Order: sequence, then structure tokens, then C-alpha cells
Amino acid sequence: MNRKVYIGLALLGVVLVPAAGVLSKSEHFGWSGQVGLAYGATVFPVALFMISRRVWPAVVGFVVGIVVGQVGLAFGLPLWLDLNAGTVSDCRVVEQRALSPRVGDVVTTVDCAGERFEIVPFRETSAYAVQVGSTTDLVVDRTGLIQPLLSFDVRPGEVTWPLPVAAVLPLALVLLSLRRRPTVGPPAAVP
Repeated sequence: MNRKVYIGLALLGVVLVPAAGVLSKSEHFGWSGQVGLAYGATVFPVALFMISRRVWPAVVGFVVGIVVGQVGLAFGLPLWLDLNAGTVSDCRVVEQRALSPRVGDVVTTVDCAGERFEIVPFRETSAYAVQVGSTTDLVVDRTGLIQPLLSFDVRPGEVTWPLPVAAVLPLALVLLSLRRRPTVGPPAAVP
């Protein structure tokens, strides 16, 4: 393959790996979050190796892919909601039903001014926090990527700065790999 293809694959990893945290929480694109994490651990390091023809960028790329993916899982959703969500107040809880006998598998149906939302809590602690007939607030993503959440599933003022900082790491690694000229010829065979 052409070096430009590997550069493109590495740059795709720069975007996809940090976004995996948000995508994994998406109602319709949850599978793509897992793809982003797998991409960070496999394709991203291989692309770095093929760009520079050195092993160290691949090893560092593997570690960076895993770390940035985990940071994305931890901080991606709060950052996304800080940028794209609003609060809807005075919503009435109209129904709760268990999906399975496991604790936390509860679907809560909430009516907000005639619009109904079915909510599956992200945290087990919030599964039974609201009672049928009570009022609650919802956090609604204006883009529609993330399903509405009960307001106590989102912690206001949650730390979000680690994700933008961590997202710079894969880009810096790609730029460093591009700066280093590839070795001439194929990599040496291991005896």
C-alpha cells in the first residue's frame, strides 16, 4: 500500500479513538464506539509502523490508542453533553418496567409536555431514583446522538478537560512519525 493510505488511516485514528467514548453511548451508533477502541489498538499502531518503518511508533501508538480510548470512555459523554445538551424541566414519570431480573435493568417512561421518552439509566444507582408519578428533569442532546438522560445520570460540572488534552497525543504521534523519514527497504526479518 501507498504511504499516503497509511497516513490517512493514522489520521482517521486521531479522530475515531477519542470519539469512541461518545459513540459507545449512542443509541444507534453504540457499535461504532467499540470499533473506535479496536481501531486504536490495532490499525492505528500498524499505520504508524508503516509510515515510519520503525517499531517504536507502533508500540507507543498501541499504548496511546488504549489510553486515549479509555479517556474517551470516561470523559467523552460529559464533554459532549456540556457542548450539545439542554435540560427539560417538569417531566412526569409515567411508567417503570424491568427489562430483566438484574438490578439496574429498568426502563423509565417520562412524559415531557406530551412527548414521551424511554430512558435506560447509565448508572445502576439511578435505576430506582424516580418513582412513577413524580417529576424529574431530563438532559436532552440537541443533536439526537445520545438518548435523553435523567438529570442525575449527568453530573454537573464533571471534569472534561482530559479528553481534549489526550486527543492531542495521537496527532502528535502521527506528526512525529511523519517527521522521521522511513528506513530504506522493508523491515529486517526476525531470525
